[in-house]
Amino acid sequence: PNAEMQWATWNKKSTYFLNLPLEDLAKQKYSTVVMDFVATRDIEADEEIFMDYGQAWEDAWNDHVAKWQNPCAEINGPCYKSSKVIFDMNLPENRFNPEIHEWSEDHYTRCAMHQSSEYEDAEMIFIAQRGSQAAQLDRTPKGKVTLAYEGIAWQHEGFELAQLVGRQSLPCKVISAHKANRTFDVVIMHLNRNQNIDAKILSRIRSFRGSDLSFVAKPLRSDMFDKRAFRHDIEIPDELFPELWRDLAR
Repeated sequence: PNAEMQWATWNKKSTYFLNLPLEDLAKQKYSTVVMDFVATRDIEADEEIFMDYGQAWEDAWNDHVAKWQNPCAEINGPCYKSSKVIFDMNLPENRFNPEIHEWSEDHYTRCAMHQSSEYEDAEMIFIAQRGSQAAQLDRTPKGKVTLAYEGIAWQHEGFELAQLVGRQSLPCKVISAHKANRTFDVVIMHLNRNQNIDAKILSRIRSFRGSDLSFVAKPLRSDMFDKRAFRHDIEIPDELFPELWRDLAR
């Protein structure tokens, strides 16, 4: 292990409740205790965090590994994508590999927009629905109106995904990658919060920072949603509890 749990001694409420006898604790209308996860040694960038989850967890994990079989052998159709596959996509040495830039059944690309004005050269595109009255869009100060742009039309799944994420992290399509200067040419799918405009909104950014683009599992497509995935409660070490609480089970 390179990390462990401990009570947050910096939090005054936690300190107060942790020092209450059980009889007084039971009279409280609420209690707030904060737990910290602290490193037990220096942890390198991108290094995995390991903790002691308790002997019961360890035994259950070893049993799971001993009995494990490939779950995809039982599935007729697409199988859950391992979370490690998505993790590896985001490694710096893999990020600019064009083979992973196309969306798949399991993953898509997401672009982090920290400030709406940080890319002044962004080009706005409005996707109109076929047969809709798009004349009002012609009065837009800047931006083009079209039925499709770079393969993105009204029904593109990215607009639905945009409903599930925040304004600052949106689905995007990679048009090209520029490994030399660590940037991408992308089209970002936005939420349309202007009810007066009957259109889907895109922005084209030709020099998007590579560090702000990530590969993400599509909803319900990562292996964490597989019912056969390993799950077990994580124990809190007995010695972590205050002496005053240790007869709580009785």
